Amino acid sequence: MEDATIHILDRAKCGLVAGQRMLIPTLADIEAALPRLSLGAVTSEKAFRALVAEPFGADGCCTFATNKALRAITEGACAQLAAGVSEGDVLPFWRVITSRSTIATRLSLDAVTLRQLIANDVGY
Repeated sequence: MEDATIHILDRAKCGLVAGQRMLIPTLADIEAALPRLSLGAVTSEKAFRALVAEPFGADGCCTFATNKALRAITEGACAQLAAGVSEGDVLPFWRVITSRSTIATRLSLDAVTLRQLIANDVGY
């Protein structure tokens, strides 16, 4: 399994400045962070990247790696939901992915379903 790595930035990128520590998270890092988000809460992508980075002592996460993992998780969770798996038994991607998020534009998930998942989240 691939390990997360931390890069000291030599120039600004991903919302961080030169000298800050940027985590390149793995899919497993993102999967582990999603359940730590509060029930019923929707977190911005930026706040989520900070949450993922914090246990590693990093200042932030690579936007590209985080978004790539979130897309994979969302697509997998949507396939599970379509197969009849309960919302409480899939990773709660909807706590980060909303119809207004940049990632949502790259998914085949419709906005109505996404809003319903967010609304239903309070009970899980």
